[in-house]
Amino acid sequence: MASPLRGQDTSELIAAQFEKSAALITVGVSQVVLTARPEGALVGFRDLMNRLWTIVQAGGQERILVWVLDPGKRDFEDPESRTRFVNVDALISRFTALTEFKEDVTEDRWNWLRSRAVIALHDTRSVSRDAPRVACLRAAPCSFQRHSR
Repeated sequence: MASPLRGQDTSELIAAQFEKSAALITVGVSQVVLTARPEGALVGFRDLMNRLWTIVQAGGQERILVWVLDPGKRDFEDPESRTRFVNVDALISRFTALTEFKEDVTEDRWNWLRSRAVIALHDTRSVSRDAPRVACLRAAPCSFQRHSR
């Protein structure tokens, strides 16, 4: 039997789940935001955030958006570390684009995201091999502003 998800757009599935939920929690190791084409990543993310924002505005129920990421060990020789690092950077780039590319809704959308989105980095770099693996999640305000060099 064919999967009921076959042929459905990822953003449609996410939006449908978001509409039924109090929170959208995304746990990402290798790829946080799936896109059919890499060149459409920024537009796809913008469109998804706009769609989620529209769902909240139409339904009146506030929902929270959570991304849980592992930034990796930061070891060039470890392919998984490189993938995890790029994954975190990809999410940062998508959020940065939402503030840098100006549209009529840029400021309002960003204010909504700032009030409803949480990004948690599960950083295991400081844990030794002998220590128990307990999640160390730190809360801190963040800015996705790129600094010129």
